[in-house]
Amino acid sequence: MNSTRSFQKRFDPLPGLASLAVLVLWCTGAISTLADDWPQWRGPNRDGVWAEAGVLESFPADGLKVSWRNPIGPGWSSPVVSHGRVFVTDVKLETQPAQERVHAFDETSGKPLWTYAYDAVYPDWALNAENSSPPCATPIVEADKLYTVGGNGHVHCLEAATGKLVWEKRLDKEYEIPVLSCRPSPLIEGELLIVFTGGKPGACVV
Repeated sequence: MNSTRSFQKRFDPLPGLASLAVLVLWCTGAISTLADDWPQWRGPNRDGVWAEAGVLESFPADGLKVSWRNPIGPGWSSPVVSHGRVFVTDVKLETQPAQERVHAFDETSGKPLWTYAYDAVYPDWALNAENSSPPCATPIVEADKLYTVGGNGHVHCLEAATGKLVWEKRLDKEYEIPVLSCRPSPLIEGELLIVFTGGKPGACVV
């Protein structure tokens, strides 16, 4: 996995953003228009391939031009892009219980569009940003719905345009799931949303 995000012929973004990280959208002279959507972990086909024209062979000497940036909290999910919106998850550790959050930004301007937050019980050791295990699962967008998985198995389906809750599941209450262990990103196959939980009994994959 690459150690930096880059526009390459294979595009493997980091699994997320560092503590108190910054969400950045890059724009260079070689890429003057927005690229295809990147609606899930490792792209449209989950293969890390970016098929747009104008792929950079190398970075400019003075680096990529930052089009916009917004501060967010600790989190390790990759941002995803769909229909002009950028989505990313994080956690707010200053509250008790902690709050896991989903943020939406305008793809062009970086304007915050909405934030959906919910309570999540974090153990004492995880309340320290240096030791925390923040949300890791990258969201997935399909048919104007955004699906997220929190560290303890909070599964949410939200309207991508508004952040309105469509439905939710508390897998941590339905199964035996180790604390903050829901880390892999969900995927969609046909009509199924598939989540790896490591849960018991018989709930390793749901």
